[in-house]
Amino acid sequence: MRAYTDDQLREFAQQVINEYKQCVSTKKITKMLGVGTGVSVKIQNKIKEILLDEKNKNVTITGITTENDVIDVDKVFSQLLENQKQIENKIEKKYNQTIEINERKAFAISCISDCHIGNPGVDYRALKADCELISRTAGMYAILAGDLHDNWIIKGLQFLQQKQAVDFPTELALVKWLFQTLNNSLVGYVSGNHDNWTKKLAGWDFLKDSICGKSLYGSDEINFTLLADNVNEKYKIRHNFKGSSIYNPTHGMERDLKFGDDIYDVAVQGHTHNGTLLRESIYKMKKRYCILLGTYKFVDAYQEQGNFPRTLRNNGCMTIVYSQDGCKFFFDDTTQAAEFLQYLRNR
Repeated sequence: MRAYTDDQLREFAQQVINEYKQCVSTKKITKMLGVGTGVSVKIQNKIKEILLDEKNKNVTITGITTENDVIDVDKVFSQLLENQKQIENKIEKKYNQTIEINERKAFAISCISDCHIGNPGVDYRALKADCELISRTAGMYAILAGDLHDNWIIKGLQFLQQKQAVDFPTELALVKWLFQTLNNSLVGYVSGNHDNWTKKLAGWDFLKDSICGKSLYGSDEINFTLLADNVNEKYKIRHNFKGSSIYNPTHGMERDLKFGDDIYDVAVQGHTHNGTLLRESIYKMKKRYCILLGTYKFVDAYQEQGNFPRTLRNNGCMTIVYSQDGCKFFFDDTTQAAEFLQYLRNR
């Protein structure tokens, strides 16, 4: 088959364009031009181009067309690289966080978890007393390890909201009260699975927006170095660590110490509701501490229904008191911790 240039095809098209408009058959057009069927198809495509050009000359269009919908790849890359830079800076900060106590006196860190505000089985007397005591005690600071409220908003569990001690707006108001009470005493917060349901369903991190003052925050974990006179310790706080054992309630934290990314001095988690306890271990020639926090719930219908062990009623708070020379003392009773801290600071 003979090859024709674009100009030749356009010339052929001009010769038969009137016949094409009159719907003359392809066979007749092919015969008129004396070309093969393949060339005839190319000529007809060229005729369509000519007719389209003629229409476009007679029409003025303003607005969004396909020409406006072209993706500017360079602009997209510029945005992606800027976002990447922000993420890298955030990661750099995340793994170099510090909490520094600047006064040369004894101080304490109270770790609180699984308040489950809204649930009728919560020891609200103890929760209120602990938060207010931490807030008014000099040198006493708080870290929250998740599940501040029940937050029954996910599908399949919404019916549980009907059994709550208060309605949902009141539940949220009580959570805000907790943050406002702790206020500047709060130095760190990690969300729990109950807290994160709002974020997963609605994209709104209610607790993050409720935090008063300056505090470290992570939806899954916070890592930081605690600095003070004679104190330089690495902390890792999660609501729950990967891995579990029916024989060792702190198995997940101890597993993470050996196989995780970080080597910590103190690990803290909640979630299991077993009760507040401390477990010591030796790793790389240094004593490490795993703190399992209990819960402020003393009656739990879900625990009874699922045949889980009953919760030891020592609440969901463990306080680490640091003396001025860097020695640590652990208390699962917040009142005793506060009294001992005041003794150390006043002697």
